[in-house]
Amino acid sequence: MKTTSTQIFYFLAKKIEKYIIYYNNDRIKQILAGMSPVNYRIHASQLAA
Repeated sequence: MKTTSTQIFYFLAKKIEKYIIYYNNDRIKQILAGMSPVNYRIHASQLAA
């Protein structure tokens, strides 16, 4: 079966989407107090309230 450019596009788009979700939600950063960017934003907004 030959892979079409449309299939390649959707495959890459899905991989990029998964990486963005990982980057924002799962990866922890030392500079953000060991939290993911999303968790840090939630934590910071709760402190400010």
